[in-house]
Amino acid sequence: MKTILVPTDFSKFSENALNLAMVMARALNAKIVVAHVVQIPLAIGEIPYAVLEKEKTELKKEAETKLMAQALRIEHAGGIQFETKILDGEILSELLECIQREKISLVIMGTKGVKNIQDVILGSVTEQLIQNSSCPVMAVPEDIHFNKHIKHITFATDYAKSDVSDILQVITIAAALNAQVNVLHVSGDEINAEEEVNMMSDFMKNVSEKSTYNNLSFQILQGKSVKEKLEDYLKKASTDVLVTSTHHHNITDRLFGKSHTLHLLKNSKIPVIAFHTNEKA
Repeated sequence: MKTILVPTDFSKFSENALNLAMVMARALNAKIVVAHVVQIPLAIGEIPYAVLEKEKTELKKEAETKLMAQALRIEHAGGIQFETKILDGEILSELLECIQREKISLVIMGTKGVKNIQDVILGSVTEQLIQNSSCPVMAVPEDIHFNKHIKHITFATDYAKSDVSDILQVITIAAALNAQVNVLHVSGDEINAEEEVNMMSDFMKNVSEKSTYNNLSFQILQGKSVKEKLEDYLKKASTDVLVTSTHHHNITDRLFGKSHTLHLLKNSKIPVIAFHTNEKA
């Protein structure tokens, strides 16, 4: 992992994301790109071009000042390579272009508070980035209690083939952080326990054939309510990061329907990394 992108609007949410990015960048020896996209409001119908350009210039100057403060924070932390960028245009397209141009390995971005996260993520830049980005996206909640250590990472799997390659990427991060990776499948009552064990055994074999990481565990949780079991796990397991894959399914169904990830985002206090791939499960 070489370069981490942190989109910022200079809010508290963005500050949380930058704090986490600095910790990960130091551990991974990665570079941080802090980017702000300058946007003129859409209601510009009859506003003269000269006025719009003046407004844009003022917004850029304001952004430069705020980015300078962000740069000072990173410099003060020490030992982290970074750069700041001001982008001009539509937020999603500018960020996607930046991901390609800068060869971004991971996007870390803040999300609003738990009361508003459904409105923020559904149809938002975060969701659209997950759908379209060539790299994983980490959403950092507003009220995260981050202690500057990531020691436990949970990868929630449904045994998709594409999960194996995603787990390998997570292991790369975990190795640099000296963190444990727990591969977790939460099952409802649709499949009996013996069949679940066989499916997990096959999945473990697929992962083990491609990785010798020795701080890796596999776990099955069974119960009538997948949502409740996941909630209970996150409360008791002291997990620092939750990772999920979106596969080829519709992102809204995958994240906010069947997998109950929206509910987890609304109630958990940990960052969530979402991988997206078009490979069929």
